[in-house]
Amino acid sequence: MFLQETKLTSKDTFRIHGYHVIRRDRTRGRRAETTFGGGEATLIREGTPFTVLDSRCTAPEDETTDALLVELQCPLRIKTLNVYVPPIRASSMSDTRTQHFTPDQWPHDTNAMIFGDVNGHSAAWDPLVEEDAIGEQVQEWISQRDFVVANSGAPTRQSPAPPYALSTPDITLHHSSLTNRVEWETLTALPSDHFPILVKVRVGKRKKEEKRKTKPSFKKADWALFEKIIEEKLAASPERDPVPWWTEEVDEAVRRRDELRAQAKADPAAGAAWREAAKEASLTITKARQESWRTFASGLSLRSDVGQVWSTIRAIDGRSATTRRDDATLRVGNRRTSKDSEKADAFMRVYSAVSHLPPRVREDRRVTHELTDFLRTPCTQCGHSRRGCCSPFSEAEMTEELSRLPARKAAGLDRIANEMLGAVTSPALFNLFINDITDDFPPGVSASLYADDLAIWCSDRDVSAAETKVQRALDSLEEWARRWKMVVSLEKTTSTIFTLDPAEARREAALHFQGQPVKFSPTTTFLGITLDRSLTFTGHVKTIKAKMLQRNNVLRAISGTTWGCSPSDLRSTYLAFSRACADYAAGAWMPGLSESGLRELETVQRQACRTITGCVRSTPVDALAREADLLPFSARRRQLAAVAMERHSRDLPGDPVQRILLPENRPRQRLRYDRGWARTGQEISKDAGLDDFPREPFLVVASTPPWESPPPPTVLFHTGLVRPLPQNAPAEQRRTAAEETLAGLPNPDVQAFTDGSATAGTERGGAGAVVYRSGREVKRIRAPAGRFTSSYTAELLALRETLKYIESILTDQDPALNIQLCTDSLSSLMRLREGPANQTERVADQVWLSLRRLGRRHRVDLQWVPGHAGVAGNEIADAVAREAAELPQDGTPITFAAAKSLLKRHVSREWVESTRHSRPAPATRPHLSHDYHDVVGPGRVRLADRLGLSRREGTALARLRTGHSPALQAYRHFIGAEEDDGCPTCDGGVREDAEHFLTSCPATARVRHDVFGREDPTLREVFADPCRVIEFLRRLGRL
Repeated sequence: MFLQETKLTSKDTFRIHGYHVIRRDRTRGRRAETTFGGGEATLIREGTPFTVLDSRCTAPEDETTDALLVELQCPLRIKTLNVYVPPIRASSMSDTRTQHFTPDQWPHDTNAMIFGDVNGHSAAWDPLVEEDAIGEQVQEWISQRDFVVANSGAPTRQSPAPPYALSTPDITLHHSSLTNRVEWETLTALPSDHFPILVKVRVGKRKKEEKRKTKPSFKKADWALFEKIIEEKLAASPERDPVPWWTEEVDEAVRRRDELRAQAKADPAAGAAWREAAKEASLTITKARQESWRTFASGLSLRSDVGQVWSTIRAIDGRSATTRRDDATLRVGNRRTSKDSEKADAFMRVYSAVSHLPPRVREDRRVTHELTDFLRTPCTQCGHSRRGCCSPFSEAEMTEELSRLPARKAAGLDRIANEMLGAVTSPALFNLFINDITDDFPPGVSASLYADDLAIWCSDRDVSAAETKVQRALDSLEEWARRWKMVVSLEKTTSTIFTLDPAEARREAALHFQGQPVKFSPTTTFLGITLDRSLTFTGHVKTIKAKMLQRNNVLRAISGTTWGCSPSDLRSTYLAFSRACADYAAGAWMPGLSESGLRELETVQRQACRTITGCVRSTPVDALAREADLLPFSARRRQLAAVAMERHSRDLPGDPVQRILLPENRPRQRLRYDRGWARTGQEISKDAGLDDFPREPFLVVASTPPWESPPPPTVLFHTGLVRPLPQNAPAEQRRTAAEETLAGLPNPDVQAFTDGSATAGTERGGAGAVVYRSGREVKRIRAPAGRFTSSYTAELLALRETLKYIESILTDQDPALNIQLCTDSLSSLMRLREGPANQTERVADQVWLSLRRLGRRHRVDLQWVPGHAGVAGNEIADAVAREAAELPQDGTPITFAAAKSLLKRHVSREWVESTRHSRPAPATRPHLSHDYHDVVGPGRVRLADRLGLSRREGTALARLRTGHSPALQAYRHFIGAEEDDGCPTCDGGVREDAEHFLTSCPATARVRHDVFGREDPTLREVFADPCRVIEFLRRLGRL
């Protein structure tokens, strides 16, 4: 394949599956300082030998023409020239190039072919456009070199602008001796304004046609069986999909685009429909790539492999690292080789000529004779008798030696992979076997056993006393190992002293095990956390920073794409893939981190914030964090500590962690900044108001036993309607679909509509329901859902209370009934549908207890209905739920999910409030003449893509809102691009900052009035509608 105008740079990677890519990128653009456009690439199918030739195919003074010469080693050796002659616009002031094109340097061998976009026209290949200078030069070269134009006269380009004119700037040339071997035609695929060109070259002799005595009768073929066999064969040997994001929607959009392209080729009047279809296809492809990345990114975590992430990015983006040119020919002397075996022999011959020990033939021969004689010398051990140590070993000896080998996975020459294969129960059995390893440890010594890794520790005010107790525990471990014939790896055993006293931190523990001293280590890694002597976590922060910096490269990679550059996608990727490294167990260790350690992590996060928002490096850190919608680690560590405290306060009574939460067990605080996770968490929970309400314990074990976990077949979940509806379907359409869906279910004997309500989705929850029996309303149920709750919890609570009521009105004498529960909470039904054994909330577990009891005798249908669509029962339930939200909430327990959400909001508000009192920027740095936080308000800053803005528009908005924008004279002066910071259109040297530019500049008053409705809006009014800000910038030419 020959591609022109690739527009690639040295920073770009490009690959098509199954092809070698040879590129020549453009080195100069229209202006001397730019390098945009141009470039070409030749793609050669893997397995085809080729040679890249260095012969110059352009004039020495020609700096604009791109040419790439490659020789294909086919049965018919063909020298191909891929050439691109850019159009030079002499009338344009922005084009400083000079046209020096000449085809005199083109190859003119009998086996040469030229494939190019010459942007020249001649009657020989383009009857639609008048001949120009380039066309005249090429035509003269063709006549002098005995070459032939392969073009059939069909156009190869259609203008993307009206009137969609056709032309032929692309040519294919070959020597006249190849005339009967070349076929030329145009295709319709690809969204480019150029048509793809298919050139077929017959390289072998034409096969002689023979009359066949018999031929297959396709009418008698069993095509259904044939299709079945083919499908089975394809399914049995699946191939890797090189385009993972290609969907049926993309296929349909591309098919429609190609069909309209063919119509526009025949009738240019249809060009508008073709261009519209091309834009739609490009948009569909971008959306498919975005969805593919979002699906992959939703599964990212701390343990995600970085290499796999990069592979996925390259697969979605259609690029990959440069591949080896295995099929390139190797030239040795005057001979070229293409086979691997021939290349290996050539390397051996070249190497052997310079690798002899002595470089002279006679000495080389003498050394060879000496080595041969040495090999003939009898063995010093057995004298070639094959006895003693040289005798063949037995099978028993081989088995014994293999058992002593260390575990390895790579197979040797005997094809034996020395790897122990065990049963899946082996780890569990091993844990049971060593479960009593700590039974004889002395009081005051604690231990943690994770598989075969054992940690022993002791806390005491006296280091010597703690050391004595740990030594006794080691003696007990030594006795246990001797009794059960277990081997403890002393090489991996280390000891460490943790203390906040600098004098004690320099001490080394004197411990012994099996008569040998235990190695002392100043740091140790336990469950992924690096602990140092003074518990400053300095080493752990360095490890985390290195991981986050490596993973932040992924953000920068996808920020330059069309499918992953939205701030929401970048933020989600950062949270799941990069910040997860710092979040691991951060509730325990980060509250004790020093300010210097926090700054190390903040530096990495600010880098990610700039990638997400597009803000410049000088942006104030508080504004930068708010623009990216990310809490700084100084606030996040408080949030994580509070969440950890809330989690452990709900553990079972007697849990060791709960003892730490008691005031009498709090450790002493020696450092001002180290308040500990428990003390910090309790203070935040109290400030947030959680201590005034009971806490709901965790559901440790489901009420339904595992052997009864499959739901009854009479309990049915319906999460769809009779026909799918778009998200923005009108209420009437949604109501009609819901009523048709309910009519399709069995006629209910008992019907209930449930709903949950929560103020702002988080506070003062209420659960409501209305119950009908035989079509008559019998009950309206109201229940408080908690002072702090969620709509999801309130919905589940409404289902629970409704089921309890239905159970209370039914008796054993009632026949089998049809019970119908309708809710507008799709998430609740989806969660309940996972089965009773998979529920983690107590209220969901209680719902399933009622469902199982009712399902033993009755049929229960749980149907989703769209909310606020005019469905009568749902509207009544919604009103009842709002009434229930006004009931007293004091006795309703707070769930962990509600507490976690409350703590997050509380810490975020606390941090935003603290930024209002932060010190202002120095006078030497550009800053807004207003308070940034007064402009954006106390709430979250919405990301650009959630406002419907493009990446470029969102970046411009964020920079302008923070005051660090190239659109402002004050910022350009700060970076040295302007001599002063005064507004260029105002007198008196008025500083052009964001407030002046957006609210009071006289030069922009008229545009400001047209866009914002008044000439002097406040900054808060301006930024309240970001889309109008973007329109304002566009009309002024600042975007």
